[in-house]
Amino acid sequence: MNNEQLYQRVKQLALDAVRFCNVLPKTSTNSILSKQLIRSATSAAANYRAARCSRSKREWISKISITIEEIDETNFWLDFFQSLSESSNKKISILIQESEELTKIFGKMRATARKNQQQKNSTTSNPKNMTNSK
Repeated sequence: MNNEQLYQRVKQLALDAVRFCNVLPKTSTNSILSKQLIRSATSAAANYRAARCSRSKREWISKISITIEEIDETNFWLDFFQSLSESSNKKISILIQESEELTKIFGKMRATARKNQQQKNSTTSNPKNMTNSK
């Protein structure tokens, strides 16, 4: 999966979360919880988009970390809605599954980037790899 396809997936999660909230019954509880879900889902998409434009590996890791946090929060709100629901909602289950998959994908991406960053840092700080400048 390339960066554009992954961006489309996280953006679709945000769109689906908004659409889910738009069809909920209009209650004060649903209004409050919907705002939380929409904020976290759209923030995940926005932060991944920002990560794609990052200026450094450290900035990319930071933005990906925020993306992971926001997708995880999205998962929480979806799970919360599911717990409140009196009947099984297939749409919530699908959204929860997608948020869990995206969390795993972004988590692996961050872990790989951190590992590569640590290897790069250990290589550049190892005196055996430096030349003598006499």
